Amino acid sequence: MAKQTQQEPSILQNSASEDDTVKAVSDKIPIVQLAPGQKLKVEAYARLGRGSDHAKWNSANVSVLTHTDKPDEYVLTLETTGALSPEQILVAGVDEA
Repeated sequence: MAKQTQQEPSILQNSASEDDTVKAVSDKIPIVQLAPGQKLKVEAYARLGRGSDHAKWNSANVSVLTHTDKPDEYVLTLETTGALSPEQILVAGVDEA
C-alpha cells in the first residue's frame, strides 16, 4: 500500500500591488494547494464598497442601540464579521456622519 503524505498548501508569496498601502492581512493565507513544480499566476482587482450601497459591504453583522433607565443614555452593541474591530466600525461611522 502506498504511503500518502499530506502536502502543505502553497502560500501566496511575492504578491505585489501598485499601491504600497495594499497588502495581505496575513502571509499565511492558503490560496490553492499545488503539486510540486506547479505554479499559479493570479491577477486580482479589488473595489471598496459602502454598506449604504449594498448590505454585502457592511462590516457589522448586528448593531443594536438600547435605551437605558437613565435619561439620554444608550448602549450601542456591535457584533462584527471580524474584518474590522467594533472600535474601527464605530470610529468610521462617526467620521462619516
